[in-house]
Amino acid sequence: TLQNGDVITISINFDHSEGDIDLRLYQPGSSSAVADSVSFMAPEVITNYRATTAGIHRIKVTQFQDTGTFTGNTYTMDISIR
Repeated sequence: TLQNGDVITISINFDHSEGDIDLRLYQPGSSSAVADSVSFMAPEVITNYRATTAGIHRIKVTQFQDTGTFTGNTYTMDISIR
């Protein structure tokens, strides 16, 4: 849950050889991402997004491409809110 004006940074770290992962942030009630990180590198990072709407924001992690030895990919996520 973010308050109007909160600043969030999200990063996910993963083994890129197992596949490419993308990261998106959605504000309450929206189906369009307000911030994203869809590069071809690890880690994926959304840096210093300032919330313009108070409420529960959703974080969506998807695997864009699976290139590894097992189905899917594992990751760690760090979230900072200030």
